[in-house]
Formats: sequence, C-alpha cells, structure tokens
Amino acid sequence: MRKSKLDKLIQTEKDKKELNYSILDKAKEALSEQNRPKKSKISFQWKGFVRILVPACCVLIIVIVACVVFYHPAEDNSYLPPVIETPKPDEKPDDSDGKHFASSENNQRNIQSIESYNKEKNISLRYFKLENSEETIIIHEDVENEKEKDVLLWQRILLLETYEEIKIYIELQGGYIFDFLDRFDNLGQSVKIKDTVVNYDTFFDEEQYLYCTRTNFEIDGFKYKIEFFFENEEQWRLYLAEIL
Repeated sequence: MRKSKLDKLIQTEKDKKELNYSILDKAKEALSEQNRPKKSKISFQWKGFVRILVPACCVLIIVIVACVVFYHPAEDNSYLPPVIETPKPDEKPDDSDGKHFASSENNQRNIQSIESYNKEKNISLRYFKLENSEETIIIHEDVENEKEKDVLLWQRILLLETYEEIKIYIELQGGYIFDFLDRFDNLGQSVKIKDTVVNYDTFFDEEQYLYCTRTNFEIDGFKYKIEFFFENEEQWRLYLAEIL
C-alpha cells in the first residue's frame, strides 16, 4: 500500500476515534442535563411536603395536650353516698319517723261529748266540764289511712260570763306531727301539779287583752297541749289541777 494512502487511512481512523469520544461525552452531558431537573423537581416536592407536615404535627400535638389538660370525663355518681345537708341554725331537722298532719274540713268531725267518746273507745281522756260555757269538740281523722284513724281531739270552751277561753288538744295516736301546734313546742318553764310535770309559758295577749298560758304534758300515755286565756295570770293552775 502506498504510504500516502496508508497515512490517509491512519488519519481517518484517528479522526473517527476522536469523533466517537466526543459524541460519548456529549451524550453523557445530555443525559446529565435530563436527570438534573428531575432531581431538582423531586427535591422541591419533598421540601413542600415537609413544610406542610411539620406545622400539621405541631397543631395535632397542641390539640392532644389541650384535650388532656381541659377535658374531664363526667364522673359516675351512682355509687356515691347521698349528700346529707346540715340543717341551718334556725331550721328544724326533718323528723322522718313522723307523719305530718294538716287540718282541714275534710278530715274532721264533731262529737257530742268526750265522756261518750271515752266509753266508745274504752279510754280515759282528761277534759274540762264547766257550767255556763259553750263547748265545741272536734275529732281530726287520718282519712288517707284505710281505717280512718282518729289522731287528734280538740275541745274549745268559752266561758260566757267573762269570755275567757280554754283550748285543749289531745294527741290520740303516736307518730304524727301537727305543724299547726308548733306554738306549744319549746316552752321555757315547768311546774309540778299533782305529780305531773307541766311545761308552760305565760304572756299578755294584746289582741284579746287577756293573759295567755300555753302548757304541754303527758298523762296516761296521751300528750296534752292546753291554751288558757284568763284575766288572772295564775288562774290557769287552778283549772288544770281539776283534771290532773
């Protein structure tokens, strides 16, 4: 082969080799350029997700802490003992052993005499039997009870000459509370008349212009409450002594 032709062939091969390397480098660069935006885009999306996730987690933590601190589940009080309220100083305690009785026209009846009532019931109630007087006797009944028990006897005596008055109340049954007779409670003085201890209080009633004496005592198993309206402050003792 001629030298000139050989040199030309060598030069051609050299050019091809250099051209091939150049193309390879360019291909690598092109491939690198294609991958670079994709990575940048992926990186940008991850950063955005992180920016959203972190605040959301912070808000969630705050909500959970707030619920723990401020939320208190309702307590089940079904197993707690009932609260007992302490009575106020001026308040009477509730007497759960007694039945409160209210007087009305529907639960009372008139009777002719206590003497006949004693015979009918086979009892011995003390009572006043005075001349020149006007007498009213009323029996209070527990109409709610199936047997309609007699629970209280009331005798009112008006002395026609002086218009002095005696009111006597006799409790016929135990276990009843008569709120309309609370004026006979907590009497401040006591005296013994014919072996019976009598509690009493006396004051001047300006409406009737008479001395009012309230008494209570118990005899033969019955509780008595008597109210006297007399001109003489001590006269009630004489009248009470007659029936004790």
